[in-house]
Amino acid sequence: MRRNGLPAQQIGAFDELADACAAVALRGTGRAMPPLRDDAHRLQAEECLRLARRHRISPLALAELARRMRAHDPIVAEQVSEYAARLRVKALRHAAALATLTTALHAGDVRHLAIKGGVLAQQLHGDVAARDSKDIDLLIDPDSIDRAAAILRDEGFAEIGGDDDGAAGDPFANKHRSFIGDGFEIELHTRLIDIDALLPLGFDAVWGRRESVAIGGVSIATLSKVDTLLYLCAHGASHLWFRLKWLEDIARIVAIGDAEAIAVARAIARSEGAEAVVLGALALVDALFGISPPGAPLPSTRASRALARLSQRALAAPAEHASRPPLRAILRKVPVQFALSGGWRYRARLAQALILAPRDFDVRTLPKGFGWMRLPLRPVMLILHRRRGT
Repeated sequence: MRRNGLPAQQIGAFDELADACAAVALRGTGRAMPPLRDDAHRLQAEECLRLARRHRISPLALAELARRMRAHDPIVAEQVSEYAARLRVKALRHAAALATLTTALHAGDVRHLAIKGGVLAQQLHGDVAARDSKDIDLLIDPDSIDRAAAILRDEGFAEIGGDDDGAAGDPFANKHRSFIGDGFEIELHTRLIDIDALLPLGFDAVWGRRESVAIGGVSIATLSKVDTLLYLCAHGASHLWFRLKWLEDIARIVAIGDAEAIAVARAIARSEGAEAVVLGALALVDALFGISPPGAPLPSTRASRALARLSQRALAAPAEHASRPPLRAILRKVPVQFALSGGWRYRARLAQALILAPRDFDVRTLPKGFGWMRLPLRPVMLILHRRRGT
């Protein structure tokens, strides 16, 4: 399946990336690693490096890729190694900043969870620098979002965009507020997924099941393994698994054999009518990396098969399609989005989001009291959105 939709000149390079990611996911599990490929089946190493940047694969996978290509092209292999080293340095700086921010938020009595980034790297690999993260993501108690924002400003971070972009309870608000300072970007999330009716991942629910990870001598609260899996699956499905990076995390969870977490996640998703979100992710991991959960073969549904099929197209698409997809891709995606859950609340919220397109207004926030203009201005803002490529 991994070859479906890819241009012929990229097939070998993409397979190399997938095999490197699989090898990292399987590390320490006792399961067989994917073999090194014959040079005759490899394309130029530069294509591997280009795709590695596009898919933002982890520093661990980059190091594995460099090892695999060293005999074939030592010059590019060294470039890949240097790229991996730079990502590790960035990840370590992020981890130090996260420890500082967590301490400040604790002092301000703000309930929060660190998501993705270094905490997930530590959970899955025992190494805070094992993932590539462009920013630091924090899930904040919605009732404390303004206090959290004030604490970040006191720490020297400036907010990007309007102060009410992440207002709790506003159905048109973005799910996060962004801050920047000292070379870091921080995102304060008030919910995990854009349409929270998809899965039961509200703040109070995940807070009650939280786990902790120690980074830099600081205990940092994060999602439980089950909530991590549900969130990763929902996040990836909403983006049609556009990057191999997101599937790396799922592959690691599957490879280490956490059958209970997988079973509980499936049961929770099934109870919400959204099991296709989890099944689609597991199907992709099996197809791309050859890693499947222990036990009986997984079932599939029409929605999970459609999700896996469209995700293949997304993985093969040019990088810019993530922010400015062609119309045909949008038309293919919408029916699959509606099929992710049979719940009427999810579908009603999705229809509202598609019609009112709140993201078209992230930058140009309408004046207070003029929210009703979102619908008539939708075509104009969509054109501006696509021209900016945001």
